[in-house]
Amino acid sequence: MKKNKPFVSIIVPVHNGIEFTKRMIKSLKNIFYHNYKIIIVDDGSTDKTYEKVKDYNKDIIIIKGNGNLFWSGGVNKGIKHALNKLNTDYILLLNNDNLVEKNFLNELVKTAQKNEADVVSSKVFYENKKGMFYGGGIITWSGLLKLIRDKRFKKTTPVQWFTGMGVLIKKDLFEEVGFFDEKEFPQYYGDSDFALKVYKNGYKILYEPESIIYNDKRQSFDSHKKNIKLLLKNLTEFKSPHNFKIVKKFYKKHMPIWKLPVIIFHKYFKYFASFFISKIRRK
Repeated sequence: MKKNKPFVSIIVPVHNGIEFTKRMIKSLKNIFYHNYKIIIVDDGSTDKTYEKVKDYNKDIIIIKGNGNLFWSGGVNKGIKHALNKLNTDYILLLNNDNLVEKNFLNELVKTAQKNEADVVSSKVFYENKKGMFYGGGIITWSGLLKLIRDKRFKKTTPVQWFTGMGVLIKKDLFEEVGFFDEKEFPQYYGDSDFALKVYKNGYKILYEPESIIYNDKRQSFDSHKKNIKLLLKNLTEFKSPHNFKIVKKFYKKHMPIWKLPVIIFHKYFKYFASFFISKIRRK
């Protein structure tokens, strides 16, 4: 291992899903980059994640939460541990339902160093490799955040925001802009809120298509397509990315107020349309 390889702390917040977590760990153990440490924050799992991870791999740092950290709080706890206890250069965020290509971290670090970037995000495919989940984040004319899901970005490209998986962040950024907002956005939109804070402060955010990871589609949030009861429930459910109050709060914070009606219309028109389209296809 070359001495000039930066040290990367990989933060993974989890709540149950031990089998996903084991797969993710095994995937990381096969990568070409070796100067890293995995930090798992177990936020009140009931499937004995803490004990099973310790038995599965003793090199991993695992931190217990009380079940009230949620995504943003769990990520913050892991990041603070890395900054205070480890001589880390970069923070990498992953979810436990991610799998990674062997060279993904090499590509992220190489791009960050070559371009003096503050943040570099990966290309994310669904695990079945039949579709792209994320290929860079932009802000549309209406103010809506959009994931690029085609081949538009074929090379290293500046982007306006990033998701919370497969993203490499320079450690200094947390000292300069702070951490994820676990009070206002504890579960969803915490990553987007942090990303826009970084973008608005003029930091360099890049998308690197040569860094590839996968996301298990079973963990995606399409449950609203099943029936009208779930469609309506997801509008108020705390752990739903479609929660109306949280969506409204997020866009009200980051976009001009006059754009809010347009954003809400675009977002929820697509939400309801996807439900009816799925019903038509089943017939």
